[in-house]
Amino acid sequence: MTSSIEKLNPYDYKQINNKDYRFLNDDGIEYQVYFSDGSGYFEEHLFANYVEIFGFRPLSDTYTFYDKRVAETVIYILSTYFNKNNSIIIFVCDEKDKRQANRSRLFTFWFKKYNDDSLEKIDLVFEKHTVCFSNHF
Repeated sequence: MTSSIEKLNPYDYKQINNKDYRFLNDDGIEYQVYFSDGSGYFEEHLFANYVEIFGFRPLSDTYTFYDKRVAETVIYILSTYFNKNNSIIIFVCDEKDKRQANRSRLFTFWFKKYNDDSLEKIDLVFEKHTVCFSNHF
């Protein structure tokens, strides 16, 4: 049986370092997918050293229409990283521009669409920040 990840059509991407990935879409917009230390969210817990923050963003302010391959590339990189590292991945829905609800909906949509039932998603709110994190069962 083919997993949903194997069916993706990601853009070619380059790994800048072990926590930073970049790719260009067909419109020439460069995107970054990154991982960073997330232990500060759970300092008091034994699993804190396994927590990593996941994020992605366009590196320009240029607007483009929805591009399915951007989503597929982000999910492909996330899945590949997740499978190589023994991590708990959290996605923090940044509130600086008041679009945290949109980010949360997008992450939930992608999770439902691409999860092959090997991951669990838990939504938490920390001082106005919505945090979605996933872990292998």
